[in-house]
Amino acid sequence: MRSILLLLGALFTCSAWTQTELTYAGDLAATRAFMADLSNLYSARGEGSIAVDLATSTDALVRAASGEVDMAGSARPARTTDRQERRAAMYPIVWDALVVIVHPDNPIANISIEQLQKVYGGDITNWNQLNGADALVHIVAHDDPMNGIDYNIAELLLGKPGEPLPANERAATMEQIETSVMADPQALALVTYSSARTMQTRILRLDGVGASYNSIQSGDYLLYTPLYIGTRENGPNRREVRNFLRFAASAEAKRILRRNGVVPYADGLALISRQLDRADLLERLRASSD
Repeated sequence: MRSILLLLGALFTCSAWTQTELTYAGDLAATRAFMADLSNLYSARGEGSIAVDLATSTDALVRAASGEVDMAGSARPARTTDRQERRAAMYPIVWDALVVIVHPDNPIANISIEQLQKVYGGDITNWNQLNGADALVHIVAHDDPMNGIDYNIAELLLGKPGEPLPANERAATMEQIETSVMADPQALALVTYSSARTMQTRILRLDGVGASYNSIQSGDYLLYTPLYIGTRENGPNRREVRNFLRFAASAEAKRILRRNGVVPYADGLALISRQLDRADLLERLRASSD
């Protein structure tokens, strides 16, 4: 019996030694929304370990496409026009949303999607045009137009994905954006709902709808957006990556995602069909303001 126990112990130890550690690089939006917590749960369940590294959306996708890392977390899809990024296979994990944040002392509580388009289009430049104070609107944006959040803002509001957003101030991270908005009563920025929930800034309603798990899942909050994992399909750890993707769709993982305020992708499939209607609406609003 003692020899059998020793053998089983040796086999278990050998298995632990040979367990693959997956590598992940991701932007802050995706990492905060799902990867930080899922990687911890994945490890706690004994499924394997994941080394998590923060990176820009572009850097993460390029590293995953080249096989430097096993997985990339991104708030935007890989660009098919980019020679490197298009080699990354993209898997949507959750639905999040873009929300408007302002200084806590800003009296504005609501903004319409049309007004928001005009803010970023340059037609609204003063808070008094939004029934606020007579003060210039200070847009805070990322310094990288390929950042997943700014890429989505430019696509949804302006129809120009990848082009730099107009801004009075540019920042490298969402933490810096939050700091800037907290320091400036005239500031306005767009970030993800999952991140904004933990910030000390105020979140505006959009067309009278507050961002929440339910309003994102239903599509009533208009600026919903998927967050992704990208990977190289023929990567050396493809089996382990597929195992993690299955885990990310499990009931236990979904409970973690819902706690973070995001909607597991499979729970919001109705949003896919609504995206075409939303695109038509946003295009009509852009055309009417030209």
